[in-house]
Amino acid sequence: MFRIKDAPADLGGLKVVVDEDRDVWFQYIADILPDPGTAFRLVWHDRPILLEANVNAQVFDAPGKELFRLTRLYEFGSSPKGMLRTGIQPFVFANAEEKHEALQLAVEALLVFGQWYNGDRYPDGYRRVVTDLEGEEKNYTLSDFGYPGA
Repeated sequence: MFRIKDAPADLGGLKVVVDEDRDVWFQYIADILPDPGTAFRLVWHDRPILLEANVNAQVFDAPGKELFRLTRLYEFGSSPKGMLRTGIQPFVFANAEEKHEALQLAVEALLVFGQWYNGDRYPDGYRRVVTDLEGEEKNYTLSDFGYPGA
């Protein structure tokens, strides 16, 4: 399971979302302006994978219903802004299975990241990640990844 931790100095001293058992970590890189979006890096077995997502969408279930926050993951494997900031080149996946596994890690890490390293502080369903990068649109919450209390 991912946890939010302080980042080492060589990663800019910010926070990171880390799952040491699976040898993966995730970090904010930069906002993408003027377009709404954010660049991130997922590092899995020492292999950096860039991605972009819109983290700030607010959605109402229905009039008068509680608000939830939606992150739309729309670019995976590359990020022009992320590449400019880090020098990380686009990632070439070995096959569809590897891409699927890495994408699942990215979705889970985005849920724990939340809006700014705070996704673990909210009840299940308040933060959601949606993506259509595998052909059909899917919505995810922390409970989809087995988080306790979610």
